[in-house]
Amino acid sequence: PPPPPPPPPAPPGAKNVLLLVADDLRPNLHLGYDKSFMQTPNMDKLAASSLVFTRAYVQQQVCSPSRNSFMSGRRPDQTKTWNFIDDFRGIGANWTSMPQYFKNHGYQVYGTGKLYHPNKPANNDLPLSWTDYSNGEDLANKSCNNGHAQYEQHTNASIGQGSEWKRIVACEENDGEYLLTAAAIRFLVQATNGSDPRPFFLGMGHHRPHLPYVGVACCPPPLLRPSSGTVQCESIPSRVLVTCTHTHTLTHSHTHASDRSPTAVLSRYTPTHTLIHTRTALYGCMRITHIKQQYERFAQMHHAQSQSGRLCS
Repeated sequence: PPPPPPPPPAPPGAKNVLLLVADDLRPNLHLGYDKSFMQTPNMDKLAASSLVFTRAYVQQQVCSPSRNSFMSGRRPDQTKTWNFIDDFRGIGANWTSMPQYFKNHGYQVYGTGKLYHPNKPANNDLPLSWTDYSNGEDLANKSCNNGHAQYEQHTNASIGQGSEWKRIVACEENDGEYLLTAAAIRFLVQATNGSDPRPFFLGMGHHRPHLPYVGVACCPPPLLRPSSGTVQCESIPSRVLVTCTHTHTLTHSHTHASDRSPTAVLSRYTPTHTLIHTRTALYGCMRITHIKQQYERFAQMHHAQSQSGRLCS
């Protein structure tokens, strides 16, 4: 059969699109969400020129169903994806995904990292959804630990060290989050170097701050001192069904033996020393390194490209 016709050109004045996705990231940004203790200057610049949503929610409490939902524009009861086994292509082989829509309408479309849950759909839906897709493995520094980040070996189960949180001690440039950011920056430069006049859609999906929380040894966050013997975790709204919540192994391993019921999990009490260390690691992951650092790297490049006149988004 003859090859399919090329997609029509993008409409005049079409804007570039950036889709930035993080896994389990709370809305803790300085400008966008009034969290003055967060130091995110480049993300603040992005938020200042963006529409910030304050009531946006996931479709389901785990990765694959929720991502299949927002990437396909259909609810989980339509995609029939409620787990990590199925994906929407199983029943919607001819459905048009969000990035695929842009690809079919004259855009160059690039993706990196965790946008779909890995390989759900197969091959991250390449080539249907993307012009190109990369996690940046080819950008690893092979001369440093054979291309891998080096993590501290010390563990301390009583404070979650080594399981719920850990530190990178060397070769940070080979960590997966750093590499996928580098791949996104490479796509951004490629899309704006003038070789392809089409507007672009670029998605960058980070795996963090999903557990384990990862920071770097050189920049540990300050350890907040507890004011009482226990700290009560935030509870979810009373009208939310227990089946709509998700309890990670962290929840189970750090609740008291008498608080194992589903309802107790929602208002659990965690030993203070564990909770403080884990929360400290979370903010270290978000504020000092990785998510903050990688988003700042990308946002800084995006801002520079905008200032140079190469971006119109």
